[in-house]
Amino acid sequence: ALQAVLNHDYSRFVTQELKERQRFGYPPFKHVVMYHRDSSDLAQADRLRAWVSSVRQLYGDPTVDALPAQLVTKPRGKQAISVSLLTAKPKIWIRRTPADWLVDLDPESLYA
Repeated sequence: ALQAVLNHDYSRFVTQELKERQRFGYPPFKHVVMYHRDSSDLAQADRLRAWVSSVRQLYGDPTVDALPAQLVTKPRGKQAISVSLLTAKPKIWIRRTPADWLVDLDPESLYA
């Protein structure tokens, strides 16, 4: 892919990049749905993961993969929990977001 860019062959670059994204399940073939909640209690993440399992069974999304929860330190020492899903069906997850969680689709922070 890098060689294609260096040669200004953007068509080849896009073709190669899309093949790699499909192979690894990256956007636009799968999407990242990231849930956030201000808390340092990782038990909250365990409850969200249980919810993910029940929604997966109820709505039949075999494409979903839940990534391990992360504890993130925010400004002023506050902490937040972040749980990410990789799915081909993001609408199922966004529409059913628990009320006490924020949701972000394909967050820009993943690409920085």
